[in-house]
Amino acid sequence: MATTWYPDVCPPGGQCIIRIAEKRTDKLQLIVRLCPHHMKVKFDNGLTDEETHLAIHRSSEVREAARWAAKLELGLHKEHPGVPYRVEANGDITVMARGVMNIDDAGNPTFIGNESSIQRARVAANAAIASKQRPTGTSKVTVE
Repeated sequence: MATTWYPDVCPPGGQCIIRIAEKRTDKLQLIVRLCPHHMKVKFDNGLTDEETHLAIHRSSEVREAARWAAKLELGLHKEHPGVPYRVEANGDITVMARGVMNIDDAGNPTFIGNESSIQRARVAANAAIASKQRPTGTSKVTVE
């Protein structure tokens, strides 16, 4: 059985639509539509549908690895939704560790984001994504 996946690694103004095996974003059945960015990635690099799907899937995995590592390094509460991110027009992903608000166990808000904590989050995120395979077309992920 198939389901539809709308990846959240497309730049603003575009949206890929991909048919996948039920709840398995790594199992391509059909690319219904590619956003302009991923269409360009596909054709500029001569990728097949499967290779394009893999690049989109890995972009999501790499982003989440970076977000998770930054969340842990910043000491965010376990219920915190995670470090926000944005997808740039060129498909790069920026994990935005600066100015993240955390709620401690007592319910008190605190802001995270001094330079040393940002640098530690960046190092942790880079270490987390270093072992991830990044085939052609995978988004570049940075922490700021």
